[in-house]
Amino acid sequence: MTSTPPIRPSEAILAFYHKRFDFESRARRSEFWWVQLAYFLVGLVAASIEKAILGYPETQIGTPVILLVEIVFLIPLASLTARRLHDVGLTGWAQLPAFILYIEYLPGYEGFVLNGFETGGPERVLTILMYIYLVWILFYLIRNGETGVNRFGENPKEPLLSDTFD
Repeated sequence: MTSTPPIRPSEAILAFYHKRFDFESRARRSEFWWVQLAYFLVGLVAASIEKAILGYPETQIGTPVILLVEIVFLIPLASLTARRLHDVGLTGWAQLPAFILYIEYLPGYEGFVLNGFETGGPERVLTILMYIYLVWILFYLIRNGETGVNRFGENPKEPLLSDTFD
């Protein structure tokens, strides 16, 4: 069966918006990465607003506009990542350790991942494990999804048989 071409950025953003609370289906690579690019660009705009208008330095963490962007995108991005992981056959819960990195950036929190190499001891081991996990999860986010139906549903790349006869 032939697969459909990659989706356009506008289609990916619309799918992201419409499926923002869908933690059960599957998402294509193109949908995931177009949304990641859009999220990055929104973050750049938010940081520019904070620097130019509000006067926050670039290095300050936990500023109001960036925090608002993080809050607005948190659940929909978790949903999209879960769907992307479903496409490669993993459970959406595989992204759970990545939320430790969100905690790392909270204002006033002296986290172990970012400071793990300076402190040594168990923090250093946890830091190394976190980076190994990030490479592992990135490998699955980049790879092609499973063909056909998997335990999470239809392959979003393959047109449904019922759509062929309509």
